Amino acid sequence: MNEDPKVIRTVLKDGPVLIPSLIGAGVDASYPLWQGITAAEFYPSGVQSAFYQITLEKEVIRSDEASVVEQELCQALKLLAKAWPFSGGSFMQVETLEELRGLRFQSNALEVKAELLAHEGSNRVVAGASFVAVIAATYRNPPLRTASMLAQAMLSDFVLDKLLEYHQNAWVECYCYGRSYRAAWFMHLYKIRDGLSKFYNGDAIAKQILTIPHSDWVFFGSVLNNNDLRHADITGMAPAVPSEHVDRLYRLARSWICAHLVKQGLPVTLP
Repeated sequence: MNEDPKVIRTVLKDGPVLIPSLIGAGVDASYPLWQGITAAEFYPSGVQSAFYQITLEKEVIRSDEASVVEQELCQALKLLAKAWPFSGGSFMQVETLEELRGLRFQSNALEVKAELLAHEGSNRVVAGASFVAVIAATYRNPPLRTASMLAQAMLSDFVLDKLLEYHQNAWVECYCYGRSYRAAWFMHLYKIRDGLSKFYNGDAIAKQILTIPHSDWVFFGSVLNNNDLRHADITGMAPAVPSEHVDRLYRLARSWICAHLVKQGLPVTLP
C-alpha cells in the first residue's frame, strides 16, 4: 500500500486589497482548523495594495479520500466566508463546488486520486483549486486568524452558524446579485433579528443584553415587517425600499451580530 501522503490544496486569490493597519508589513501565517485541515494567509510586504491569498490544504493517503477532502476544503472555505465580515475582512462570496466546476474551478484532485491508485512516485502531489470570491478593496486587518476561530465555533454552535449564514446570504442576494432576488435578501435579513430574539428569549431581553436602542429595533421591524415584502416571492412584486434604508438595515444587522459574538466570548473586529 502506498503510504506516501499527498496534499489536496485549494487556493483563493483575490484583490488587489488594501490593509492599512499593516503599515507596509506583510503576512505569512497558518492556522490549524479541524480534521487535519490547515489554513494559511499570505500578503506581501512593502506594498500599498496587493492580492491577498488564502490556502487550505489537507493530506490524503488513499485514493478514495481525494474527492471527499476536496469537498471538505470547499465547505471549510464557505465557513470562513461567513466569518469574514466579522474578522477584519469584507464580504467574500464562495460558490458551490458544483458551480465552480462549471465555471472557473480548477483542480487536479482526480490526478492525485489516479496517482494513489497507481502507487506511483514518492513526491508530494498538490491539487490546486481557484475559488471565485467577491472581496472589497480594504481590510481592517488580516482576517484569517479571527475567521478561523469563528469558523470553528460555528461547527458546534448551530445558532451562530445560522446567524452568519443569514447575514452572508442577505448580502449576496442584495448587493452581489443586484437585488434580482428582491424578496430573498429581506427574508434572510429578517431572520437575524428573529433569531436573536429567540436566542435571548424575547425582544426586550435581546435589546437589553445586546445594548440595542429601541428606535433601531423598531425601525428594523417597521421596514421588514411589510406584507408586500414578505409575500414578494409569491406575488413576484415587491415595494421599493429606499437604498438608505436598506444600507441602514445591513449596518444594524451586522452590529447586532457583532454584539452577540462579544457576549459569547468570541473574537470579532467591530465594523
